[in-house]
Amino acid sequence: MINLIGNNILENKLQTILEFDKSIRFVGLLLNDGTLESFVERSGLAPLLDSSESQKSYLHTVLRAASYKALDEKLGKSVWTITLRRHVKWITVYITDLSMIILSLEIISDHDKIIKKILETFDGKT
Repeated sequence: MINLIGNNILENKLQTILEFDKSIRFVGLLLNDGTLESFVERSGLAPLLDSSESQKSYLHTVLRAASYKALDEKLGKSVWTITLRRHVKWITVYITDLSMIILSLEIISDHDKIIKKILETFDGKT
């Protein structure tokens, strides 16, 4: 397992993910306690959420992840999830039991291609 916290590996990986596709607006590493450890954003785009709204979205993501985890024994571990909203796609890629990569994408994006690249970047370890 790759230890991403506390060094430049994390920032480099997040920047690499951001550069996969111009439709990616935001990439972050979210810990299972709701802490956004680090993030990168596409320059020139206005954030869709303010700071308070972002915090709420992180909490909702962590709560959803915890509810999915309760089903792991019978269904297997979650690999990724996607929420399609009218203005954005919100993707969560589960990296370790303690962390997940979160992304927001433009509606018109090839999320399957982006997710595949993320899993390859993390050696498919989920």
